Amino acid sequence: MVRMALTLAIFALATVRARECIHADVVNIATDEWRLDDCTSLQIAMKTIGEDGAKALAVALKDNKVLRSLRLRHAGIGNGAKDLAAVLATTQLKELEIWRSGVDASGCAALASAVEGSTLQVLDLRYNKVGDEGATALANTLRSSTQQLTALRLQNAGVGPAGAVALAEALRGPNIKLEVLDLGNNPLGAEGGKALEAALEVNTYIGTLNIQGCKLDSLLEF
Repeated sequence: MVRMALTLAIFALATVRARECIHADVVNIATDEWRLDDCTSLQIAMKTIGEDGAKALAVALKDNKVLRSLRLRHAGIGNGAKDLAAVLATTQLKELEIWRSGVDASGCAALASAVEGSTLQVLDLRYNKVGDEGATALANTLRSSTQQLTALRLQNAGVGPAGAVALAEALRGPNIKLEVLDLGNNPLGAEGGKALEAALEVNTYIGTLNIQGCKLDSLLEF
């Protein structure tokens, strides 16, 4: 009986862990209160929640130990990225995608700092205004022994030669765990391209580097 009860408990836990949610599942329209409950994955696509929505989401996310994946697309959160960054270390998130949502370099820097000591493995900031400043902040994070990032996606994020050089230098570090780095459609220039090429000569982790549309080679896969 004890073994059967334990099996049922494990099955119930597995069922909870499989729940995927969308905006309508977690927001009370009358009060604008967010409740993540047993959601393990939350995707908000093509819906602008704005900075206020991001703040409300951050309140619900704080100390949440169930959610593993958060994907925001066209969410228009802007500086709300800083509110999410402030609670990131209290969660068990493995994947954070903020796609084309108005995040600038300062928001990116806040997220980069929050990654250290968090459980995050995948960070996707494609189509935001990351720039060289944000890329450099992320490069500094990649040097930390407490970060766990295995995938970083910065496609079409305004990363230039300086940002590419900073990331390339980080790729040489002893704490690097990245397996995927997406820098597609960024103006990396010859300087950035050469720095990345040199870094790959010593980096043994990177499996895929996307530099398509950077006026260099298209897609490199190793």
